[in-house]
Amino acid sequence: MDSKRLHAALSKIVAGKVERRPRILHVEDDEGVLAVMSAGLGPDVLIASAKTLQEARRAVAKHRFDLVILDIALPDGSGLDLLIDLPQETRVIVFSAAEMDEKLGDRVQAMMTKTRASEIDVAKLVRRMLVASR
Repeated sequence: MDSKRLHAALSKIVAGKVERRPRILHVEDDEGVLAVMSAGLGPDVLIASAKTLQEARRAVAKHRFDLVILDIALPDGSGLDLLIDLPQETRVIVFSAAEMDEKLGDRVQAMMTKTRASEIDVAKLVRRMLVASR
């Protein structure tokens, strides 16, 4: 790399103009749902997955996520227990087979039931939310 290109790249970094792909955590214990969601979201996002509440807590402790797609029924507890570990600015979509309490309030931006919505519906909602936040 020549010095002009290196200088231009560093200038972009300093100016904060480097495009960063949104980072999403998908908390889900069903491999099929994880695979379909990942394919539906495509390459424009960085997706990390966690199959248990403990894995999700470890991921949240290590990284900042722009958005979390959260299943409630996990092998080691309720996915809703993760909400207290998330920064307030992290948006949350609950996507679960479990019926949800509408009183989750402003901590959850959307709730979708697996019997009524597909992974593609959730992927479309994620895209809309990420575009709206830019």
